[in-house]
Amino acid sequence: MRSLALLLVLLATTLNAQTYKATGFTQVRVGYAPAAEAGHAYHSGLKRARLIGTASFDSGFEVRGQVSGSASLVRLLDATVAYRTPALGGKVGVRVGRMFSAARPAAFNAATRVDAIDRPSFVGRWAKTGIGGDGRDFGIEATYRSARVEAALFVHRGYGVWTHRPVSSAAVSGRFDVKPARGLRAGLFASYNPTHSPYATVDGTARRTLAYAGHVYYGERPGSQRVRVKLDLLATRYLAEAGASQASLFGGSVSAAYRFAPSLEIVGQTERTVAFGAPTRAHAAGLTWSLSAMKGEAFHRRMLSLGYRTVNGTTNLTAQIQVAF
Repeated sequence: MRSLALLLVLLATTLNAQTYKATGFTQVRVGYAPAAEAGHAYHSGLKRARLIGTASFDSGFEVRGQVSGSASLVRLLDATVAYRTPALGGKVGVRVGRMFSAARPAAFNAATRVDAIDRPSFVGRWAKTGIGGDGRDFGIEATYRSARVEAALFVHRGYGVWTHRPVSSAAVSGRFDVKPARGLRAGLFASYNPTHSPYATVDGTARRTLAYAGHVYYGERPGSQRVRVKLDLLATRYLAEAGASQASLFGGSVSAAYRFAPSLEIVGQTERTVAFGAPTRAHAAGLTWSLSAMKGEAFHRRMLSLGYRTVNGTTNLTAQIQVAF
């Protein structure tokens, strides 16, 4: 009900906008995985469907909402009002609302730009066991973007779901990236959440969390250049409380991709996660055929991807079709 009311408010504020834009994407997949109990398992269905509406004003303000749909659920993901000052060439901006903040680990990238079909598993665990809401939260964000530097600071509630929950202090997250050469990006992320979010519960105790991450990318986006290499590291410390000792989650991944034709790219990825002392190893490989790149359009617009993934010896094969507009 709260998300519906907020959506109606956003729609009302866009009545006098100068420009409107609707974008979105759909991901449909089918998979096959051995199952110890049942012999073999097949799965298929709608992975993601997103519709994004943006209304822009000549004053520099922008109103944006994103709706997510699946086979069983439709919900409002993002609802923001943003301002990017024209006086500084549009380099400085402010957003307020519920958002997928720029102040997040780089490995938690846009769903349409994921290598080997799925993000590394430690990224999803960070999002769900920190603030909840799949890494989204309510707050205010300030950003700076130039050709060589990007920076973001996010002051947020620390509890990303729509359910009301009073908090006595705010969480703070920040990220700083440099782009020293074409295709090359490196950066750091840090976040402190003192709100004892129930999603950060370990051994029955809700914790304060301290998270930090680093990344080095040569070719960030699928299909963006012939050779791509990416390194991601992410750690979360669930701080000690009365009667509960500190716990930690650590993950790292390395991936490499080769685009052997304008519309064809192969990628390999290896990752290691240590969650509360339990190690997990995963390896993935994928082949992507971009139908849109064949027509000179953006690589991610229409893609057919085939993926192989093994986690501690358990294998999953997946085929996914992605259509973005």
